[in-house]
Amino acid sequence: MKIQQHTHTIFEGIQDIIESARKKAAVFLNAETTLLYWQVGNYINKQLIHKERAEYGSKIIATLSQQLTQQYGKGYTYTSLTRMCKAATVFDSEIIATLSQKLSWSHLIELSAVETNTKRDFFTQLYVYERWSVRELREKVDSMLFERTAIAIQPEQTIKEALQNLNHDKLLTPENEAFEKQNTTS
Repeated sequence: MKIQQHTHTIFEGIQDIIESARKKAAVFLNAETTLLYWQVGNYINKQLIHKERAEYGSKIIATLSQQLTQQYGKGYTYTSLTRMCKAATVFDSEIIATLSQKLSWSHLIELSAVETNTKRDFFTQLYVYERWSVRELREKVDSMLFERTAIAIQPEQTIKEALQNLNHDKLLTPENEAFEKQNTTS
């Protein structure tokens, strides 16, 4: 019996080590993939804009997508490349390096569609705090969560300062939190 207990204890310890390594590998892989996609988008943007090829850029991207898809698989479709370009336009290299550790590429794509930097920062900070799925993030943006919060009526500088010193309770008023809970439970 002691052998079985000892074996089980060792097995659980090894299991913890393996699971921990897998989680670290997944975070690393996500971050590297995000940085790769951002770099591809940034490179395309620079080549098209700085070489004054913007007028026929969509044709270049279409051709690139065919070549890259053939070489590297379906992750480089026309839509994927345009999303990479959009994300590279919206997020600078410093921000993407930080966010790639916390958000998935899919989250960044959703955030890149948010109209203003302030609103995007709001949703980014709340995502980090709440850990929303991509679907939840999209629902929060579509439900105009930012516009319904007390912070949205503040001057932009005040919003930026509040987001830098994020305190979840100050971002959402009690009325908005109640409304938020009502919408998520119904």
